[in-house]
Amino acid sequence: MKLSTSIRNAITVAERIRALSGVIETPEASRPFVRIKRAWIFGSTAKGKQNPNDTDILLEMHVCGDYQPSNVRRNHKCKRYAKTDRKFLRRRGVNTGLRSEDVALRYLKKSMKKISLHSMELDGEYATDRIMIYPRNDLKNYVI
Repeated sequence: MKLSTSIRNAITVAERIRALSGVIETPEASRPFVRIKRAWIFGSTAKGKQNPNDTDILLEMHVCGDYQPSNVRRNHKCKRYAKTDRKFLRRRGVNTGLRSEDVALRYLKKSMKKISLHSMELDGEYATDRIMIYPRNDLKNYVI
């Protein structure tokens, strides 16, 4: 992947977050909303390497709203009230709701390849050379 493609993908993710004001609705998951406070790119893209392997994006996000069990959602417009995590179902034979964070990340990565989204809680201390892309865009200094 070229550096320009990686930066374009990061800008696309930032525009998706900005279009929703940082609040991604996840009605089919266990919690109704995910709030993204900040987003950065890091790794080889932030260092300016000409051929980065992927686009690494670090997200600071929080799950919002009360837990809604499937019996409360009967008036919801979706035909399926609660989806199940198929991998968990296959491994243990137990139905469980999807995590809201996974649904939000799937929305942000839609139709783009080689995007790695990382959580601030897990990978924040390892992510060096960060460039903020949401709420402000510091990529304006870079020439595509």
